Amino acid sequence: MTDHPFSQAIDAERTRLQGELATIEGQMNELSRQAADYMRGLNALNAYEAALRGKAPTASGRASRGSLQGTLLALIAGGSGMTRAGILEELGVKGNRSQEGSISNALSTMTKSGKLHLKDGTYTAA
Repeated sequence: MTDHPFSQAIDAERTRLQGELATIEGQMNELSRQAADYMRGLNALNAYEAALRGKAPTASGRASRGSLQGTLLALIAGGSGMTRAGILEELGVKGNRSQEGSISNALSTMTKSGKLHLKDGTYTAA
């Protein structure tokens, strides 16, 4: 651009906003990692309680509708994309066929609704 004061002000504001956006994206990534850690902890607690009772958790112990999609979106948006296997490992549900199926269904629904993109086996946030 030219050396007009207005052009310089625009360039300075653009640089400032880009820096703020980068800071916020870093914070979002950290929050997504924390959310995934908490989800793994909750899953472990639920599995422990179920083992103590000798049966699977009841419906009252289920998460609210849509919370899985929110968790998946936060997890996937926190990085440069994830594979299904990576998501299962990150959430600590690998080997649990029921939960794996739920996650696969949620990923499919989110892809069809445009919340996620799938390319070469990697999910990314839309």
